[in-house]
Amino acid sequence: MSSVPEARRWLAQAEADLAAARTNAGLHPHVGCFLAQQAAEKAMKAAQLARSGVVARTHSLSQLESMLAQLGITLEGVKTRALRDLERLNVEARYPDALPDAIPAQYFTSADAEEAITLAAAVLAAAQTFLA
Repeated sequence: MSSVPEARRWLAQAEADLAAARTNAGLHPHVGCFLAQQAAEKAMKAAQLARSGVVARTHSLSQLESMLAQLGITLEGVKTRALRDLERLNVEARYPDALPDAIPAQYFTSADAEEAITLAAAVLAAAQTFLA
């Protein structure tokens, strides 16, 4: 299988994760936050796969950003700080011991989820340009 069709599969899953994040943002914001992070991660991996034929085995959006830069890929309109904000959600939105004095289900708000979704949508939009 060539890397572009497989990259499109990764991007399709990123889009599905983003849709699920939107669905969960109001009732279960912590789930929306986590799924937004997952959508961004998979979109970045889709761009990496389309360009290089490989997918990095990392959950770090910062590392993925560096790897993409080495491939000459810049996610237009996406700031490094935004990626770091999304990156922390991979753990903080799921594990009680990642937050002091709270659990993810009580800590994250729908506003947090909406912000994460907006950031993830920007990553998806930028990544889509590498699969055209």
